[in-house]
Amino acid sequence: MNSLIEAAKKKSVQILPEQTRYNLLRFVFDLPLPLYRSFIEFMTVPAASQKPWIKSVKGDRWQGSWYGKDASNVEDADKWTREARDEDLILVWIHGGGFCVGNDIMYSAFYIKILENLKTAHSVNARILSVNYVRTPEAIYPKQRDECMGCYNYLIKDLGIDPKKVIIGGDSAGGNLTAVILQHLKPETFPAGAILVSPWINLETTSPTYTSNRSVDCIGIKNLNNCISRYVPEGMTINDPELSPIYAEKFKGHPPLFVTYGGLEVFKHDIQEFIRRNREDKVDVEELTRSMPHIWIMQPEIPCNDAIWEEDVSKLTDWCASKIKL
Repeated sequence: MNSLIEAAKKKSVQILPEQTRYNLLRFVFDLPLPLYRSFIEFMTVPAASQKPWIKSVKGDRWQGSWYGKDASNVEDADKWTREARDEDLILVWIHGGGFCVGNDIMYSAFYIKILENLKTAHSVNARILSVNYVRTPEAIYPKQRDECMGCYNYLIKDLGIDPKKVIIGGDSAGGNLTAVILQHLKPETFPAGAILVSPWINLETTSPTYTSNRSVDCIGIKNLNNCISRYVPEGMTINDPELSPIYAEKFKGHPPLFVTYGGLEVFKHDIQEFIRRNREDKVDVEELTRSMPHIWIMQPEIPCNDAIWEEDVSKLTDWCASKIKL
């Protein structure tokens, strides 16, 4: 029965024409927060076939979920966790959702596809640690940053994992937090690389693609402003690099980046500017873009077909494999 429900949810979205699909998502994005949360949680709950990959974890002032083959069946969780240092790669992921929606298990298909591709195409043994940071309005910045930093430090300091075996990544608001975290790390603790999927890199909503792409992207401008008001603490301006990392003083010395953005998304101009500034500072940036809306690579239901999603996840996976030494 669960598999039938999962298939029905996916099919109900994919039968819609692409732009209708994006318009529906934009409508959902602009719903009152309780309804928005409920819809996203319903649509992204892990399928029965995905649950064996998931193992919840609770750290000191942070929590999340491990993704790994048969993770849910592990009997000695402490031993299994310590064995993470023996993996070839650990990918830390920070989910998006405007800082107010989403959770650590919302992208199961994406996570599992990455792990399977790494193993079959590159013989890379990997796990993913997805952070379940506290959302707004339950807490404001810097609580989200601090929890994600705590998770990263747990890997490097507590488990003793070589940072060169770690890649950190995030989508949308999670991409924002990923870029902010890079500003706080010391060079000796830099990861092997960072992935930014449609990063909300600038909380200012004045770039030209906020106008040109407003009617074609899948996120709504109205609720973006609500997300900002919930997240930004009193006394901080939204062009502060802690909130809008596009305004960081420098990027020189940062690890390689893999940045994706859609040609239809409102963040397009800001992301292109962020890429330009990083390249000016000699940061190695690989970009992936196509005529798609926000975070198309995160959910197979968003692109026009599964083949495009699988192709682009494979490109991301290939990049990850190229950044570690076996």
